[in-house]
Amino acid sequence: MDTKTELISTCNRIVKEIESGEYEMDGRAVEEWGCSCAGHYLDEALDIEYTVSRECDYLGSRVCVAFGGPNIYIDTRNRKVQGYWGGDYVERSYSRDALGLDDYLRDMFECLRG
Repeated sequence: MDTKTELISTCNRIVKEIESGEYEMDGRAVEEWGCSCAGHYLDEALDIEYTVSRECDYLGSRVCVAFGGPNIYIDTRNRKVQGYWGGDYVERSYSRDALGLDDYLRDMFECLRG
């Protein structure tokens, strides 16, 4: 499989996971954990950038979920999965956040603000 095809496949898989709430981590399906969970899903996130308004109101987050080939980000503000690999770029939109990623990240931001 070439890198462009792998990038497309990975971005499509992440969109499917976000929309369905079903994913595998550490080789175990979400059913084995008991329920889908944004915290569990983001447990291995490499970086989280928060987007806020001038009044410091939470607007969304950009989460790095893969780095070094490919680089993949989940953008909760624009509901997109963005993937980069070499000179290739793939962007996929998601319509449903079954994992509750944005709500979880909003709560995390509010905790950081204190």
